[in-house]
Amino acid sequence: MTPTAPTVAADSRAASRPSAGNARFLVWNDRGAQGRRYGFIDARGILRIPCELADAYEFQSGVARVRDHGRWKFINEQGTVVCELSPGVPFCGDFSEGMAFANLGGRFNVDTVVGGKWGFINIRGKFIAPPRFAGYDFPVRSFREGLAAVKIDGKWGFVDQHSQAVIPARYDDVAGFSDNRAAVRLGKWGFISSGGEMVVPAKYDDVQSFSAGFAAVRSGDHAAFIDKSGAERFSVADWDDWSQFSEGLAAVRLAAAGPVPPDARCDECSGLIGGFLYGDACPHCGKRITGTRACYIDEAGKPQIETPFAELRPFADGLAAVKTAGPSARWGFIDRKGKLVIAPKFHDVRGGFRDGLCQVSMKKDQEEQYDTYIDRSGRIVWQAPAN
Repeated sequence: MTPTAPTVAADSRAASRPSAGNARFLVWNDRGAQGRRYGFIDARGILRIPCELADAYEFQSGVARVRDHGRWKFINEQGTVVCELSPGVPFCGDFSEGMAFANLGGRFNVDTVVGGKWGFINIRGKFIAPPRFAGYDFPVRSFREGLAAVKIDGKWGFVDQHSQAVIPARYDDVAGFSDNRAAVRLGKWGFISSGGEMVVPAKYDDVQSFSAGFAAVRSGDHAAFIDKSGAERFSVADWDDWSQFSEGLAAVRLAAAGPVPPDARCDECSGLIGGFLYGDACPHCGKRITGTRACYIDEAGKPQIETPFAELRPFADGLAAVKTAGPSARWGFIDRKGKLVIAPKFHDVRGGFRDGLCQVSMKKDQEEQYDTYIDRSGRIVWQAPAN
């Protein structure tokens, strides 16, 4: 029997992408009798959608996914429900390219869905085809560049927006398409085109998706950026500390050069090596002195912003989050000239600026809570009420 599609609310018109002036930002309030409830503010910090929702996620493609009274819904920037799913849908994803993945007939359990079948819905809440994908731990993913990854019999492939297979399910794992390339794993990682052609051989231990024509890859201890043909363009010193290209720049760590800081110690023997040069031999144990420096490089691999900071984040809306070193380390923001424009005073930063605001954590015991929004001057425009 064909599964019943989710019902649609009376107001099922498609929501358009909100302008910057209509941007909405997710907030919460823990002080009510029902515990944490979610709502949305605008870029001025004014509460536009009251904190009355049991669960909510950021706006994507002009709508936000929320859960209220046990049912999943999508709302527009005014808080109007544009699509309401039936109780038979225990979970759904955010909209991407006009589609969202959803489960029909399963049961939500902690952080996954047990049973049921997965498929894709449109903005009216209707499945584009009967749900047919099964499996534990989300066997479907969001659409990227017209294709969505799906898992069939333990292998991953891709379907189109009619839910028809276009790239056979034969990969151990995949990532979504970006720049007409998708990372795929066949023992090791490589990249395919949207036509399914293996354009970068599966030879890497780890990879990240393409952005602005480049992808970071790692083989053993060697990390580098490659172009869409697979040619290596430039290497980086530390695989664990880099970002994708954003606004023409990428945050990386490169090999340090020049004088060693006066209070530096050798990694091997802990002897003082201040006054020596990177590349020299340690006077105590003979090991070559090495180090890294954090900087932003351009798409030619050339350093454009040298920084004294311990950690760097990608640029967004012309600003980038940077972290100082040491036990009292804090996050602040620099502009594209490398000038510190918001002093380091935050314990953590979520992502970067979007439509004029950025989420930060103000208190050490609330790291990853992101209870505060700041504007581009560093002024607090919203802070969750204290318990």
